[in-house]
Amino acid sequence: MNDNNLLIENLEVIKNCDKLLYDELVKYDLESYEVENVETELSVDNIKIVKAFINQFEWYFNSKYQAKNAVKEWADTLGKIESTAVICMFGMGNGLYLKEIMDRSYQSVIFIIYEPSIQIFLKVMKEIDLSFLDERVYISIDGINDNYFDAYFQTFTTYSNLSVCKYLCHPNYFECFKEAGKRYLQKVKRGIEVLEAYTNSDIRLSEAYYRNSIYNLKFLPDSSILEQIQKVVGTSIPNDFPAIIVSAGPSLKKNIKELKRVKNKAFLIGTDTALKGLFEESIIPDVIVTIDSNKNPKKFEDPRTDLIPMVCFETSQNVILEKHKGKKIFMNDTFGFGDEIFNKMGFTYRYWSGGSSVATNAYAMAMAMGFRTIILVGQDLAYTNNERHYEKGLGNSFYDNMNNDSIFIQVEDVNGEKITTSKDFKIYLDWFETEISLHEEIDTIDATEGGAKIHGSRILSLKEAIDAKCTIEFNMEEYMKNIPPLLNQEKRRELSKLIRDIPKQFETLSEDADKGFQLYKELILELETEKPDRKKLLKISKEIGEITDKIEITKTYKVAQHKLKAIEYIALSNLGISADDATEDALEVAKRGIVMMDSLRQALETIIPQVKQAVE
Repeated sequence: MNDNNLLIENLEVIKNCDKLLYDELVKYDLESYEVENVETELSVDNIKIVKAFINQFEWYFNSKYQAKNAVKEWADTLGKIESTAVICMFGMGNGLYLKEIMDRSYQSVIFIIYEPSIQIFLKVMKEIDLSFLDERVYISIDGINDNYFDAYFQTFTTYSNLSVCKYLCHPNYFECFKEAGKRYLQKVKRGIEVLEAYTNSDIRLSEAYYRNSIYNLKFLPDSSILEQIQKVVGTSIPNDFPAIIVSAGPSLKKNIKELKRVKNKAFLIGTDTALKGLFEESIIPDVIVTIDSNKNPKKFEDPRTDLIPMVCFETSQNVILEKHKGKKIFMNDTFGFGDEIFNKMGFTYRYWSGGSSVATNAYAMAMAMGFRTIILVGQDLAYTNNERHYEKGLGNSFYDNMNNDSIFIQVEDVNGEKITTSKDFKIYLDWFETEISLHEEIDTIDATEGGAKIHGSRILSLKEAIDAKCTIEFNMEEYMKNIPPLLNQEKRRELSKLIRDIPKQFETLSEDADKGFQLYKELILELETEKPDRKKLLKISKEIGEITDKIEITKTYKVAQHKLKAIEYIALSNLGISADDATEDALEVAKRGIVMMDSLRQALETIIPQVKQAVE
C-alpha cells in the first residue's frame, strides 16, 4: 500500500479513537514530513519492525528474528491485567507490544502511551497498519501533545484502581530516550503523588465539583476560552513583555508596594487569595485567576473585581462566578461539559496541565499565552516566619504540629537554609520545578524574597526584576478586556440548545442505570442458587459489561460521579481485582456493583431536576 494511503487511513483511525490527538497531528504537513534516522524492515517471521539510528548506534525495538514470540514472552511476564487497570507505557514502537496487551485485556482497560519520538511515530503512521487502535488508547507524543499525559493520568487513574495499574516501558526505549524517559517517570510519579495527596479532598470537594459544573453552564455561551489567547506574545503582545503572578504567600508583605510600578509594564496576574492585599494597596491586576470549587466568596466582595477579567474553571466556585459581572475566560479542567460541547461545535478546548493550585494554573496560562519571562511574587510555598498567607499568621495548631512528619517536611529555602513546608506545598513546588526544567526557553524569576527555593528559577528581588524586565509599555488591561466572546450570536444559540439538551442525556443515563441495577439483581439471584448456570452467568455478565461501558463513556456519568465520590470510594476500593471464578468472590463483586448502580439511580433523582433548573 502507498505510504500516503496508509497514513490517511491511520489518521482516520486516530480521528475515531482520539480526536484531540488528531487535531494536533493535522496541524503538520504529515504527507511531506521527512522522517529521519528511522527505518523499517521485515523480521524473520515476516513482521514489519522499526529500527532507529541514535547516537551513532543502530537500535531495534523488536526482535529481528521471532518478533511475535518475543512479544508474547514479554506479555507473559506482566501477570493478570485487571478489569479496572490503567496501563501506562513509555513508547509505542510498531504497536506490536501494545496490540498484544490490548488483546489480553478487558475492554474496560485504559492504555496511556507516552511516545518520545515523533520520528518513530510518523514512520509507523506511514508504514504500519494501526487499525487495532480504539477508544481505549490515549497517545501523548513528546513535543506534540505530551501535556495531555497528565490529563489522561488524572482522568483515568483513581485511588480505587491505583493498586492494579501497570507502568511499562517498551523494549529499548529507555536506553534510547533517557531524558524523555525521565520526564515520563516524573509525570507518573507526580500523578501518583497528587492522587494520593488529594484523594480525601477530592471526596470532600466532589459535591462542589458537581454543583459548580452544572450551575456554571449558563456562563459558557457568552464567555471566552484560553485557546483564544494562546501564543499571542510576539504577535498581539510585545515579545519581551513579562508576566507577573502575584500569590498570597507571607513574603508578599515585603514587596507588594513595588507592584505599583508595573502598570502597563507587565501582565499582572492576581490569584484570588492575593486580591485583598492588592486592593489595599490600590493595585488592580489585569486578570484574576480563581479555580477552587469551595473558595470563600468574601474574597470577591470588593466591587473592583467586576472590572477585572476572570480566568476560571467550570468547577470554580459558582457563587463567585455569579457575583462577578465582568469577562470570564475558561480553562478546561475536564470536569465539566465544556470540552464535549465545544469540541462538538468544532472548537478546540484542550486541557492545560496546570498543576493543582491557583498559582500553578496561572503559570500554565502565562506559558500558554507565550510569555518568555514569568516573575513569581508571594510564591513562598513554605511557612516563612511560621506564616502560611499574606493576610495573617497561623494559629496555635500550627506550632503544635510542627514536628508532625505526616503533615510537614523540610526543604531548601532561597538562602540555602532549611524551611518548613507542607506536603501539598511540596507538590506545587515539584510542579513548578518540573515545568521550569521542561521549558528552558522561559526565564522564570522568583522575586518572592522568601520561602522555598524553586530550583531552575532565577532568584532576584522584585525591584531588580522590575528594573531589568519591565521596560516596555503595553496596555494589558485594555487587551484583556477586548478579548471577544468565543461565539457569535448564531453559535451562542447553538451552544444554548446543546446545554438545554443536557437534561435528556441525564434521563438516558438514568434509564441505563435502572437496566444495570436489574441486571445485577439477576446476577446475584443466579449466584445465590445452589448450582449457578454458567451460561446464564456469562450472558448476564456480558450484558452488564455492555451497559457499564455505555454508561462510563458518557460525560453525564463523569459529572454525576462527583456526586457519588464517597460511595464510589468505599464500594470500589477493591472492585476489579480478580475473583478467580470463585462464586463467593463474584457475589461480593456483584453486590458492590449493585450498590453503585443503585447509588447512581438515586443520585440521578436529585441531579435531573437540578440540571433542568440550571439550564433554564
